[in-house]
Amino acid sequence: MYHAATGGSVDLLRELVKLGVSKFRADKEGVTPLMAACDRGHLSAAEYLKSKGCDVERTNKNGAACTHHAAWNGHRHILVWLVTREGARVGRPDILGRT
Repeated sequence: MYHAATGGSVDLLRELVKLGVSKFRADKEGVTPLMAACDRGHLSAAEYLKSKGCDVERTNKNGAACTHHAAWNGHRHILVWLVTREGARVGRPDILGRT
């Protein structure tokens, strides 16, 4: 699921969901498939995962949420979607104090 989200493949994400693969499972750093899609700028994949119940406010082991991942990589379109359409909070620091 994580690799499909990282690659932005909505078709593969759909197939994995149909097969029962968890869309909530994080990697060893606590990065979820939704965070991975936001990190790489894949809006369609992020929208799909959100529509399947993934949480835009969930944080990884460093306290970073989807907004952090999108911002660090310059994905303004993801940030706009997260904040204006999904109500994601901004200004929340991660464990290093980065917002």
